[in-house]
Amino acid sequence: MRLNKIWKIVILCLVLLLMGGCGIEKKSGREGEELKSEEDTEMAEKNWMTREYIIEHGLATEEDLEGVDVEAMVRDCDWEKGIEERFNLPLMIDMLKRDYMYDEYMFDYQYLVDTPKSEGTLTESDVKNIKTIGFECNEGTYFASMIFDLSEGKAYLGDGQDLLRKGVTPKQEIALTDEQIEAVKNHVISSGVLEWQEEYEGVNPNDTDWFWWILYYELEDGSVYAYDGSGVVNGTPENYREFVKGLQAFFNS
Repeated sequence: MRLNKIWKIVILCLVLLLMGGCGIEKKSGREGEELKSEEDTEMAEKNWMTREYIIEHGLATEEDLEGVDVEAMVRDCDWEKGIEERFNLPLMIDMLKRDYMYDEYMFDYQYLVDTPKSEGTLTESDVKNIKTIGFECNEGTYFASMIFDLSEGKAYLGDGQDLLRKGVTPKQEIALTDEQIEAVKNHVISSGVLEWQEEYEGVNPNDTDWFWWILYYELEDGSVYAYDGSGVVNGTPENYREFVKGLQAFFNS
């Protein structure tokens, strides 16, 4: 289960309270207003950590912080210089940084899931306009996902990862040549995907078995087509395995 940014901060704050201890007494009326003004002044005068400070003190590398809104993270977590002497800042930074990525740096293919799906299935004329392919499967003891961003010339493999969720860091990334991009499109046709139906509903022979898969195609015009299935028996098209192995092969070449 993924924790959103707010819950991560709440948990970290609880850790800080347990480890360092602090007390906050609520005030009301004029006294409360005066306290608020004092707090605002104190916040402005705090000796905040900076990106340079974090890197110089070995709390994270420049590569670790690429695309991260460090100032927002530091202010939200109330990190002053020197706090690293009491807490495990490298761990906290690693835990939170994905929630503070600037939009242009955010790994985000969740829109494939969220976009309303076009009716019907792909046609051969659609294949040349494929922009993105997203795939994931769960075979009980094995979970994997793949993204082929043909418009960017990149492909991502998530072994045990859900790459169709925002903010994930793929375990493997490869650059695709123009020839490989064409090979991916040809693979869609040669593997018989154009004959697939939209949904396959099979059965799992044992109560402990669980199997499902889903495949997304995004076209250049923004339309998204989806295919999916569940059940070990009759839960896939006939050439499903060959299609998946063909995509995986691009990461092994």
